[in-house]
Amino acid sequence: MSVVNSGKIGEVVVKLRKEKGFSQEKLALEVGISRKGMHLIEAGKGEPKLESIEKICLALGVTVSDFFKLVEEK
Repeated sequence: MSVVNSGKIGEVVVKLRKEKGFSQEKLALEVGISRKGMHLIEAGKGEPKLESIEKICLALGVTVSDFFKLVEEK
């Protein structure tokens, strides 16, 4: 099993967020975290909990499985 790089997670979150037309602040509100917390995730400086990833996926309209497939492709 490979370890997922938090930088790759951040890259995918940014890509999907922009495709959805969300600002960083709007996504943070949808997920229930601070804008700074979202910034840290997107910058690869924060290690999001699985619960946060699930909420991000729900807000962005992707399954957790598809999200991690995108992360692995990076």
